[in-house]
Amino acid sequence: IKHLMKNQGLQKTTGYSTVENNSKTFKFVNQDRSHINTSLIYDVLYIISRKISEDIYIHSLTKLRPLDLIRKRSTAPECHSVRLAICFGLISVSLGNPVLVRKNIRICEACHGAAKKISEVTGREIVVGDPKMYHHFRNGRCSCGDYW
Repeated sequence: IKHLMKNQGLQKTTGYSTVENNSKTFKFVNQDRSHINTSLIYDVLYIISRKISEDIYIHSLTKLRPLDLIRKRSTAPECHSVRLAICFGLISVSLGNPVLVRKNIRICEACHGAAKKISEVTGREIVVGDPKMYHHFRNGRCSCGDYW
């Protein structure tokens, strides 16, 4: 398939997520390390992943943790743009306000499940808008009823 796409000049759409804060838009791609607060974002991602009982396959820019593994594939859901955007939103959006994330492609099933758990353990409302619908995550549940 990739060979056929290349021969016909077709390219996959690069997935990204955006978060708006203080009238500024912040863009994240999978395994993004370009943000000024990258170290803090990945530390929050590590903590959140442990709280929602997920195995995490990332390493911090500042220190390696004993159980950290580096996964070579950019498709590792632990570092998908939506999770990075949610973590940035958790640290930058004031308490009481929902974390609003917009995606240019559909949210994957792994990130959808993670967003539900993140909303439950943090007590925050998370809204992820993808091209099909807006997913409102609150108290471990999604407005789509897990059907999208």
